[in-house]
Amino acid sequence: MAYHWGDDEADGQDPRITTQVVEAALKEAERRAKRKIPVNVVAVQDYGGTPAQELLEQHPGMIALVGKIDDFADVDTNWADDMAVVDTCDGGGAPEWEYALPATEFEVGRQAARYLAGAYGVNRVVDASESHWDTDTDRDTFGHGLRDAGLTALPLPSQKGTDDLTASRVTADLDTSRPDAVTVSDLRTAEEAVVPTVRKRGTLIAVHARYASACDIGDDFEMFAREDAQLPDGSLRFRTFDDERQKRDCTEFPALCAAPADLRKLLAHRGAAELYDGTLAIAAGLDRVLGDGARPPADSVRPQLRAALDSVVTDGLLGHYSFKGHQAQSRPVWVDRLVDGRWKQLGTVQRLTGEAPKGTG
Repeated sequence: MAYHWGDDEADGQDPRITTQVVEAALKEAERRAKRKIPVNVVAVQDYGGTPAQELLEQHPGMIALVGKIDDFADVDTNWADDMAVVDTCDGGGAPEWEYALPATEFEVGRQAARYLAGAYGVNRVVDASESHWDTDTDRDTFGHGLRDAGLTALPLPSQKGTDDLTASRVTADLDTSRPDAVTVSDLRTAEEAVVPTVRKRGTLIAVHARYASACDIGDDFEMFAREDAQLPDGSLRFRTFDDERQKRDCTEFPALCAAPADLRKLLAHRGAAELYDGTLAIAAGLDRVLGDGARPPADSVRPQLRAALDSVVTDGLLGHYSFKGHQAQSRPVWVDRLVDGRWKQLGTVQRLTGEAPKGTG
C-alpha cells in the first residue's frame, strides 16, 4: 500500500498502522470468500516522483496499489494501464489511471448545495475555491456541482489574473454579487483577504473538498487548526472522509461501531476506514481473478485485477461500494459546524436532507 509517513507515530499514515489496516481487511475478505487470498502486504512510501519502473524492480510481484497514491499518479509510466490503483484520499478517479473512493469535488458541490438550500435557504453562492473554475471545460469542480444542483454559483472576479487579492477588491466583488454564502477550499490562500472580509460581513462561510482528506498527517492537523482559527463560529465544513475525532454514527454506519476491538483501535487513526474499504474492494477483485486455482504471474494478474474492479460490488465500513468510470458511486459527504472553535459533526448530507446522493459527476 502507498503511504506518506508523517513525523508523529500516531499519524494514520504510519506504515506500521496502515499495514495492519490492510492486513485486517484482507482477513475479513478471506472470511467472506471462505478461502485464502494469496497476497502479501508491502508498504511503499509516497515521497514524490517515485519511478514506477523502479517500484516494479523492487517488488516484481506487485499487483495493486492502495492508499495515498498522489505522487505515484504523477509518474509517467508504461504500466499505468495494467495496475489496479485505488486512491483512498481524493475523489479523482479516471479510467486512464486510478480508481478513487471519496466523492468527487463535483459531487461534494451537488450535495453541499442540497444542504445549504434546505438548512439555510441559500440561493446565491460565491465559490472562491479556484481562480478560473467558472471557465473550466470539464465542468467537474465544486462550483459546477453547486450550479448543477440548482444554486446560482458565482466565481470571485478579483481572483482572476492577479496575485493582489486585497480586502477592498473582495469587498467590491461581494457588494456586487451579494451572496448568501461563500465557499472556499484552501484557507491558506483565502484567509488573508477573503475570510476576514466575509466574516466582517456576517456571510456564511463553508470550507470543502480539498481542504482536508483521509490521508492527512499530524502536520496537516496543526496547519488546519491554525486556519480554522480564522473562521467564525457557525461556519460549515463539507468533507469526504471519516473524521476519527468525531462521534461515530452507528445508525448510518453500523459496521464502524460493530468492528472488533483490534480494528476499532486502528480506526482511531485518520484514513484507516477508507484504507480498509479500499482493500476490501481490491480483495473482492482478487478473489474473482485468482479463484481456487494457482496464482498466475503478476504480469498476468495486474491487468485482470484492474479490469475486475470495474464490476466489483462490496460492503465496507463506510457503506456500499461500486465503481463507474473508476469512481466509487454514491459516496457520503459529511457536514460539520464550527462550535466554540471546534468542528462538530452534524451528519451526512443524505441523512440531514433525506435525499440519496445522485452518484458522481
